[in-house]
Amino acid sequence: MFWMVIVMNLFVAGTAKEKVDSSYLDDCDELLSMVASIPNIHLVFGGYRSGVMRLGYDNFRENNKKIIAVSDEVFQSSLDEIEADKKIVTNNTIGRTNDLYHNSDCLLFLPGGLGTYSELFSMIEENKNNSKPRPVILYNCNYFYTPIVQELYHLYQEGFIESAPSDYMMVESDKKKIYTYLKERKMK
Repeated sequence: MFWMVIVMNLFVAGTAKEKVDSSYLDDCDELLSMVASIPNIHLVFGGYRSGVMRLGYDNFRENNKKIIAVSDEVFQSSLDEIEADKKIVTNNTIGRTNDLYHNSDCLLFLPGGLGTYSELFSMIEENKNNSKPRPVILYNCNYFYTPIVQELYHLYQEGFIESAPSDYMMVESDKKKIYTYLKERKMK
């Protein structure tokens, strides 16, 4: 079989907050260090240099990867604090989420707050209407996403959504499985 290495732009979502339980930051840092070491995988992120987003940025920079940073104009000054191969400024957070999605080949969600949840649900919905949906991965660090996954299954069982969550996203708490999935996805 012929294998071809492809370039993958990986969107990484997660909290910009620094004052969260350090176990989340440590786990995410370990995962992002592993992922950033994969050849030909590059970062797309929300353009902030704090919290989990800082960890993603720092790990990908240390591995000399390309970086696409997207911010809305309210937080445009955050882009001045980082080096990126491409910086995109949008009018609002809806435009920001749209540009993050359309500049990405795969979507990795780490623990985060309302912004991360907003991106997650917007991107799941966009995937439903897209001819080339992106893989969605939830890193279920310390069972962070378990309540949301349970709610999505509840919505499915009650008929409010057509597909079970396992049909459109990978929920994984094992960093090595996420790393292996992304590494293997790079081969065709």
